[in-house]
Amino acid sequence: MTPTDDAPATGQRAEGKAASPSAPSSSSGPSSSPGSASSSGSSSAGSRKATASEGGQSSSGSGSRSGAHRNREEGVGTERMPRGSGSGRRERVIVGAPPQPWTIGAAPVDLDFIAQALEADEDITVLRRIAPRPPVRAFPGLDSGGPAIIAAEMPLGRAEALARHLQLVVEIDSRLEPAGSPLDAALAMAAPVRLSGHDPVDVPPFFGSPLSITVEVTDTDGQAVEGALVCASGSRGPALAVTDPKGRAELTLLEESPESVRSLSVTPARDHWARWIPEPGLDLAKPNTVVVERLDAFFPAFPDQELVGWGLRAMRIDQLPPAMQGEGARIAVVDSGAAAGIHPDLPSPEAGFDLVADNSGSWKDDVLAHGTHCLGVMTATSHDGGIRGIAPQADVIVLKVLPGGRCSTLIEALDRCIEEQVDVINLSLCTTRPSVLVEQRLQQARQLGIACIAAAGNTSGPVAYPASSSAVLAVAAVGRLGEFPPTSGHAIQPAPGVPMGRDGFFAARLSAFGPEIDVCGPGVAVVSTVPPDGYGAWDGTSAAAAHVSGLATLLLAHHPDFAGAFRARTAARVDRLFQILRRSARPLALGDPRRTGAGLPDALMAFGDVIAPPGPGVVWSPAPTMDLTAPLDQLAMVMHQAGIVNGNGGNGNGNGKGNGHRRAGSTAGRQSAGPGSTAAGGDDPAVALAQLRETLERAGIWRR
Repeated sequence: MTPTDDAPATGQRAEGKAASPSAPSSSSGPSSSPGSASSSGSSSAGSRKATASEGGQSSSGSGSRSGAHRNREEGVGTERMPRGSGSGRRERVIVGAPPQPWTIGAAPVDLDFIAQALEADEDITVLRRIAPRPPVRAFPGLDSGGPAIIAAEMPLGRAEALARHLQLVVEIDSRLEPAGSPLDAALAMAAPVRLSGHDPVDVPPFFGSPLSITVEVTDTDGQAVEGALVCASGSRGPALAVTDPKGRAELTLLEESPESVRSLSVTPARDHWARWIPEPGLDLAKPNTVVVERLDAFFPAFPDQELVGWGLRAMRIDQLPPAMQGEGARIAVVDSGAAAGIHPDLPSPEAGFDLVADNSGSWKDDVLAHGTHCLGVMTATSHDGGIRGIAPQADVIVLKVLPGGRCSTLIEALDRCIEEQVDVINLSLCTTRPSVLVEQRLQQARQLGIACIAAAGNTSGPVAYPASSSAVLAVAAVGRLGEFPPTSGHAIQPAPGVPMGRDGFFAARLSAFGPEIDVCGPGVAVVSTVPPDGYGAWDGTSAAAAHVSGLATLLLAHHPDFAGAFRARTAARVDRLFQILRRSARPLALGDPRRTGAGLPDALMAFGDVIAPPGPGVVWSPAPTMDLTAPLDQLAMVMHQAGIVNGNGGNGNGNGKGNGHRRAGSTAGRQSAGPGSTAAGGDDPAVALAQLRETLERAGIWRR
């Protein structure tokens, strides 16, 4: 959360995010209950004031409980942890010094002595010591070195005992998760709201025979699609499988019948659109063929011609002067690595490191494809084809923390970003709980003039950490009708019960929401790079955060404020940047500001009279057009979900046929095709209405 627009650009924090971790009560001390110092901090660090988000569902990123209840459940040595289990269950923990307000009047703890004592204990394994890294250049007047951190594995009882020390913070070293992936999208298709990955689920005994289903995935030319994620959602939950080289996947469901399977989704790894088929009517006797469209069926001539993504157009980044390419700014991608220097659209970064494997070369091995997708949004360089990134000339630092990373890994990544003096850190990830020790580094980064921009999380509920921190800009995801085939998996993303905005904008179903949200970004059907040399259309707050990080990089590189009054690397610089992003945002009028924050940042408004003096009649949104793509796609999407019409690519029963709806002359197709491209009927409302009438006639719900 950032300062309010009416507040000065320094120091003040908006209501909704806590500015710093809360201190323990005055009664805390060496004789207080186990973990009292740690538990109160770890559950409140950087998190919101207790404002429950709508829906109340817990997720891997955060919970819906009140602050007081949550404090008893999330810390080391709290009621959630079993007592008297010192020699049994082991936990990975991180140990550090508390924030300054906790230690007034007390001598600072000697962490070197603590580390030596832990190493001498046979029951404890010290995994790493994270020492603060000095920056490349000094910051006058500021202590740039953060406190040291110890990561260790120990019996739970020993961690509880250590947490009693008021001068220490002892936290579970929580795992990091990407804030958006094809798996998230597939599960969102299977269930409207994700269940927490940490809450126990009662599984009753199974009786009967399992239901085995074979799904065959092909493209429109009949070629097998390998590596596609197939998800069948039944009354008892989803079943997942990945297609083999022949395009086939075997799924097994328990206590289901073909009639009880509510939906089937297919998410290809690259170069194709996802499919979502409600009530598929599966056949047990033969493979059920699902046909997926290639991306170039929707975007003519792609990837041979450059694609300007809908997100860049919606934020009007494509209308900036061509000279604004981000030169001189430095952006860090803290993610799953990136295929930079491998994918033709991604040049080699300035630096890269794998913090999970402690290796300087394996950061290129992006097994999740997540970091590669985010980096493409921000910095892809098009060479007469591919996709256009937002800041292709910015210097890039790639830090791999996924998969397998933990809070300690994130702390080390933030230390490296401080050392390298980056300008923007893109955090398209989340943790399972807030962290006092991570919060210290985020606040330190802000004090040193580094802007941290975080994805809200794909929780369909409360905002995840670190997006809930007061030190970062939290970004939710929105989509836009007409930018994807109405029969694709992206068609289920409009959040139920939330009104559509003008120009076809909608809140994304999977996006986290709450008072923590600062702005929103394009996060549905975002086409970007995936390893080794392909493209994928993904949903998630990760892509939304990447769009905002890209624009922030352009502002720091080219806005005169950051070459003048806010040039110094201080918190005022970050606050001014976030203030510009918020003030430039276009309200989307979706009926719930918790889903969009200030709105969608607008590049032209952000730069203001830097580009051209403002004149009378300046409006927030592009001029209206006669294009009926959005309302027609919305109607077709609803008709498809209701089972009235089938989409191009089959209905899951092997016929591979459908009515189809996407017109070659739609908004996305025309704008991505490049100069000189044409498509019959794309701009003629009469043609669009005739196509709608034909669809209704075929469905038998309208007659001449």
